[in-house]
Amino acid sequence: MKVGGFDMKIELKPCPYCGGIAEGHIKTVESFKKINSYYVVCTECGASTERYTTEFAMSQNGKRFRPMTKEEAIRKTVNDWNNGIFDTKTKLLHMTEQEKILWYTADLLKVAWYGVNVLMGSLRWETAWKLRKMAEERKLLSLNSGKDYDLEVVADELLHDDTVRCIVISYIKEIDVVSVGRDKT
Repeated sequence: MKVGGFDMKIELKPCPYCGGIAEGHIKTVESFKKINSYYVVCTECGASTERYTTEFAMSQNGKRFRPMTKEEAIRKTVNDWNNGIFDTKTKLLHMTEQEKILWYTADLLKVAWYGVNVLMGSLRWETAWKLRKMAEERKLLSLNSGKDYDLEVVADELLHDDTVRCIVISYIKEIDVVSVGRDKT
């Protein structure tokens, strides 16, 4: 298979979700220069890997940050596809409702715990901080502990509370309404 000017023998497994045919893609975005993104997508259901570029530095196997070569980006994408490592959109589309609730709870806790760049006062920011406060009140998180928390475990524990479940489900419904509204425009 010829990808990005390189002749490489690439074998892609069928899509694990629908059995469809997987194809390697290169998407080029032009801004101050051409940036190529490499990814694999299913031709049937649209399942996709993350996109990897040769322009932005990434840590390779825990080593120092540097841009990937084209070969590395292609190999990483193929490896992700063949090992069932997909982008967030694909994962969310194929999760059960329970898995989605847990994923969003952990994601929101990460926003408030790690100080992820989120617009203050936004629905995501407000919900994240509400959940963090609830986790701290239940002694599941403590800023002064020095612990490296597994926020999925904290999220799972928090979700035993019906109030927390309602908050997260309301958040998911609200963002679904907003994203459906965007799709129509």
